[in-house]
Amino acid sequence: TWTPTVYGSATAGTANYSQRVGTYTKVGNLAYVQVYLIFSSFTGTSEMRISGLPFTPEAGGYENHMGSTILHNIALPSGTVQVTPRALDGQGYLRLSVTKDNAAKDQVLCDSSGEILISLTYRTT
Repeated sequence: TWTPTVYGSATAGTANYSQRVGTYTKVGNLAYVQVYLIFSSFTGTSEMRISGLPFTPEAGGYENHMGSTILHNIALPSGTVQVTPRALDGQGYLRLSVTKDNAAKDQVLCDSSGEILISLTYRTT
């Protein structure tokens, strides 16, 4: 297991969790992680991120470490079509990238409460 922590990119803030579960399976240099977070309050600001990955994602300029997510009660940027969790090359956190219809990509911003479920496979160092 591992402990996922939601934080803001400008002000980390703190969260009050009712569920906070991270699991993983690692085979060779591939890590499969799952996240389940429910938080009733959160004081972070700016881009919402999730820290605590059990292994550092491989660096190489590709940033192709993506998965799937379900969000409940979290505000999304206008025009959102899809939200995808991404593990950034060489970093120990996940970001929630937003695909928009006929517009530039964006990120999910901090929200005061919500539920996040993530499933992600990535290459490790």
